[in-house]
Amino acid sequence: MGHIFISYSHRDKDYVHKLQGALQKDGFEVWIDDRIDYGTEWPKIIQKHLDECDAFIVVVSENAFESKWVQNEVARAGRKKKPIFPLLLQGDPWLSVEATQYVDVTGGSLPDEKFYQRLALVVSGNEIKKDGLNVKPESKVNFRWLGVGGIILFVLIF
Repeated sequence: MGHIFISYSHRDKDYVHKLQGALQKDGFEVWIDDRIDYGTEWPKIIQKHLDECDAFIVVVSENAFESKWVQNEVARAGRKKKPIFPLLLQGDPWLSVEATQYVDVTGGSLPDEKFYQRLALVVSGNEIKKDGLNVKPESKVNFRWLGVGGIILFVLIF
């Protein structure tokens, strides 16, 4: 099953844990570096999970801009041609991700539904939850038509 790698500054960990919870609630598998076991070589584990991810989220903030680790992870994600999903938590977008459409989450808000749907299109093996239904992203179901189909079925039955 594919996963999402989140790159962030540890100073922004409260927001990242909130984001991680929302993503997992919607059925995504998420990897952040707080899952590294004691005694493990950090660079190897981070590189492995970044290289294997289906999507790369970077939480953009002044804290993250100053982080050498975050900058290196963004550069590697670009070299590995990972789909990059920037979330602007604070400050201005960086030159390294400015050409990619970012989602404004200033103030600590979570991304909108379109963000999760776009993620689902690139993350393999995950199901997203929508209106109580589990939908595999590979099916690329248009949720509006799902509702229309339900209405038609209801009319046909009754």
